[in-house]
Amino acid sequence: MTNSFKHSGRTLVVGGRGRLGTAISKWLRARGGDVIPATRSVDVSDSEIQLVLDRPLEMVSTLNYLRPSHIFYCAGRTNVEDCELDGASAIIAHSTAPQMLARWCRLNGARFVYFSTDQLFSVGFGPFTESDRPAPCNNYGWSKAIGEAKVLIENENALIIRCSFFGNIGNTSMTFSEYVASCVEKGNPVVCSPDVIFNPIHIHTLLEVLDKVLSLEFFGILHVSSDHSITKREFIQQLTRHLFGYSYDYINCQVSGIVSRPSSMYLSNALLKKRCQIDLPTLEHQITLCGA
Repeated sequence: MTNSFKHSGRTLVVGGRGRLGTAISKWLRARGGDVIPATRSVDVSDSEIQLVLDRPLEMVSTLNYLRPSHIFYCAGRTNVEDCELDGASAIIAHSTAPQMLARWCRLNGARFVYFSTDQLFSVGFGPFTESDRPAPCNNYGWSKAIGEAKVLIENENALIIRCSFFGNIGNTSMTFSEYVASCVEKGNPVVCSPDVIFNPIHIHTLLEVLDKVLSLEFFGILHVSSDHSITKREFIQQLTRHLFGYSYDYINCQVSGIVSRPSSMYLSNALLKKRCQIDLPTLEHQITLCGA
């Protein structure tokens, strides 16, 4: 991939201790950037800062003090069941807080990047495009869809990345591929909906794409996903063949009954490939990067 994001100024990574935030922070630091991970925890290191998403006045005060040139919003409540039980907290994390940060970026000439989800469509099998109207089937998806809309209302120059990623991050919170590997090692069943269709992307590929997209000053919603779809059962089988030499079929389909889940999370990446002239590695190749 040609072109490279020229990182300058100070970058705030909201959700800096999460899976994506950890990877983004490491990626930016490797480029020599001034990176500050933000966490809701009171126990922060010297390189971090506390940012509580339901305290807007404190958030604005922190932003005015730090004056970041970029904000990467990686925070979120990824437990779908928790979002269903506590919809208000999901709205704060996925909509209210990013809306406020997007507004601050617009008013202060900073760049805002919001990471959304592939769980936005409950009708059809895809591939879904950026122009397709979201129709989520649970609070998690709705809060993300509302957040996307509010971010773009506040800041038309914001970048919204829809994706589902996997790979080794080394964080206490595991990606789906790390969770599958952990289940195999412990002899536990993989709890998931095995027939769900998706086209996830490896974290290394995601960062390579992000590098190109940011260098092109792309705005609006963008799907960052692999070329072809796969069921979660097929993903588990390919991953475990690569990591352990055999297909692991110990799958528990009895996921929580309180939450509806989409049957397809298949995102079209046609806009990404057209606008950014990007050739993506196959999903099969990306799976071989796990464990490396």
